[in-house]
Amino acid sequence: TKNGMTTKRNIIVGDNSGHSISLTLWGKQADNFDGSQAVGQVLVARGAKLSDYAGKSLSTLSSTMIEMNPA
Repeated sequence: TKNGMTTKRNIIVGDNSGHSISLTLWGKQADNFDGSQAVGQVLVARGAKLSDYAGKSLSTLSSTMIEMNPA
């Protein structure tokens, strides 16, 4: 980022239908996300921001909750 202090990680989330969307994780969420454990798993991003600039994408906010394989 501009200030060089915030971590940014882009991941692609897809499903069996072949549809996918880019999800940008910021800060601690980007630092703590283990992508090697995510392949083939269900990912929930509650409270992510949907953008429609040059195609649809998602971005996390400080209030976004990321869950893997929720019950």
